Formats: sequence, structure tokens, C-alpha cells
Amino acid sequence: MIHIDAIRASQLRHITELVLHPLFIEFIVVIILIACLFRQVGDTKSIALGLALLCSGSVVLSTSFLPRWMSVKLEDQYARVTQVDPNIHWVVVLGGGVSGIKAMPASDALSSASLRRFLEGLRVYRELPNAKMILSGGSRRGRQYANSVRYNELAEMFDVPETDRVLEGTSINTADEARLIKPWLKDEPFYLVTSATHMPRSMALFEHQGLHPIAAPCDYTGFQYENQRFLKKFLPNTGNLVSFNAAWHEYLGSAWAKLRNIRA
Repeated sequence: MIHIDAIRASQLRHITELVLHPLFIEFIVVIILIACLFRQVGDTKSIALGLALLCSGSVVLSTSFLPRWMSVKLEDQYARVTQVDPNIHWVVVLGGGVSGIKAMPASDALSSASLRRFLEGLRVYRELPNAKMILSGGSRRGRQYANSVRYNELAEMFDVPETDRVLEGTSINTADEARLIKPWLKDEPFYLVTSATHMPRSMALFEHQGLHPIAAPCDYTGFQYENQRFLKKFLPNTGNLVSFNAAWHEYLGSAWAKLRNIRA
């Protein structure tokens, strides 16, 4: 059963993340300025200038430069695994999002991040002679909707033996995953598979539990900026905004973990 305090802490963190998000702050300020403009409160030119500056801030967030810097700074901290250590016997795949619609097949129910994490975990697992996969991630809707359950369905499709699959299906965040996975891993080193932007925070949380993770990052986003056409680098687009949101989530998540003293 998911701990009530953990759920409340997670909800509080997400609310805090929303309230501190630059776009949300801009939205609130724009509403206030527009209200002032219609009520003729304050100088019209100053209000118009304020609106123009806020719009400029949105442009900065949705062009490539800031999102690229934030994403690459996270993703460059750990290199992709190109040669495995045959002495490692565990591969941990963290949850990355899942739909609550039970009728969906796993390939549709799992988010893009989850699918990429699973495939990288499967690649590493298959290169190890005597390894097991820990498939992680729960759901507030119940265990039957858990990320780990969907991972398990994919593992069956890819002929991973049932004896090589361990499911952790009650966690609601990365700190939970580190704490709940610890009894299986004990003092053994293991490959930790998650998105590259998520890896620095994940490594810190697992190490805080006294565990010995080896980073196996995947789901990179920084490469997309290298392939952008010249104009797309300077023009706002939603893809850049998605990258900014993902990086923002990680930076705020790290700050929240330090605030709650659950990481080193």
C-alpha cells in the first residue's frame, strides 16, 4: 500500500513545482497587468512594457538556447554504457510514466520515456551472463496499473524468463524507488537505467540509501538540438518548451530532495 505521507509529500512537491514554474508566474503576472490595464490602474505605457517583457520571457523559454543548456548540463554527467561488466547481476529500470487505461497494451500505455528505459534495460540485461531485471514504478490508481506491471508485460513479450524479473510496484517517485528496491540489492553494484536528464538526481537518491548504482542513461534529448535547422533554433516551438519542462522538473526535484534531506 502506498504510504499516505509519501503521497502528500509528492502532491506538495508537484504543486510547488507548478507555482514556481516561470510560465505559471508569467501567467499570473499577465492576468494582473491585464486587469490593471482594463481598470486603468497605473500607467498604461508601463503596463504595456511589462506585458512585452513577459512575452519576451516566454520566447526565451521556448527557443533552443536555455532548454539546450539545461538539458545538456544534466545529460553530460554520465556516459552511456557501451561495455558491460559481466560481474554485475542486477539491472534496475526506473518507471517513467504510464497511462491509467488498463485496456491499453503495454506498448501504448507506457510513456516514451518508459519505453526507452525498458529497451535500454533489456539491452544491458541481455549482455550480462547472470543478471536479473528489477522493473520499478507504481501508480496511485492501484498495483494493476503500475509502471512495473506494464514493464513486466513487455518483458514477457521479449522472452525475459520470469525467474529473471523482479517487480517493485508501490513507489510513487524516485526516492520511493530507491528505498523500496534496497532490500533486493543490499551491497551489490547494479546498473541503474533511467533517462539521461533524470540520472543525476536518481544516482544521488540511490547513493543516499547506501546503494552502489552504475549509471546506464538513455532517452537523451540534447541530440535533437544538433539536428535543428538554423531558423528553428531562434524561433519558439513546443519541442523546446517540453525539454525545458523536463529539465526544470529535475532541477526542482533535486532542490526538493535537499530541502527534505533525503539525498546526500
